[in-house]
Amino acid sequence: DQPGAIKRVTDVIRAHGGRISSIFTAYEGAPEGFGQVFIRAKDIKDEKALLKELEAKSRVLYFIHEKVN
Repeated sequence: DQPGAIKRVTDVIRAHGGRISSIFTAYEGAPEGFGQVFIRAKDIKDEKALLKELEAKSRVLYFIHEKVN
């Protein structure tokens, strides 16, 4: 829960060609001073590379690939 924390993550997503569809934040159940952020993105060029970079910078709890027709 710091200024710019979400931007650091969304910048990584954008660097991998991703477009942000939605962002949801929740503080209930998170430790004091922390929050949970759920980001939906699309058009990722290389999901494995994105996940590797995100894990180096943040704690990733879920990473789900949804195939949309």
